[in-house]
Amino acid sequence: MTIAVPEIGVQKVTLRPSLSVEQAVRDYRAQPSVEFAEPKAFGTPPYVSGEAALLWSALGTDTSNRVVRDLIEATSDNVGAWVAKGRVNVFDALRRTREAWVDFGYRGERHGTFEKPFNTGAQGISGVIPGTTLYIKAGSTAETARIAKALTIRAYGGTVTLGRN
Repeated sequence: MTIAVPEIGVQKVTLRPSLSVEQAVRDYRAQPSVEFAEPKAFGTPPYVSGEAALLWSALGTDTSNRVVRDLIEATSDNVGAWVAKGRVNVFDALRRTREAWVDFGYRGERHGTFEKPFNTGAQGISGVIPGTTLYIKAGSTAETARIAKALTIRAYGGTVTLGRN
């Protein structure tokens, strides 16, 4: 499976079981159009500063350190209590600069992605930066929320009702 963020030319690739990481990296590096191919590039600690630089390039250099830090922390993968904030997930952070998702019925781990959406409007609103499109999957909730930042909010897959169940 390949997931792309075409605006900045990043892809996250899930390898088929028969392909080793080493062979996949060799194959990608051999392609003239590939500038960077590295195993675990979306998760090892030395990449935090690189992730911050990518986020600033996507968001603009006037973006505050706090916004970038919050985005990195909010999109880190939980790998257990032995890591303070988890493993960085550059792909989810970059995707979150453009869009985030809410599904009132979802009960799993929440990253604000289509596959792992937030499950309340408040999480969706507080978990994104200004200018993001917040997609809310069809459903209803008694929750109300105050929005104090510029967002585009769109219903996905049907009607969304806020403020009553």
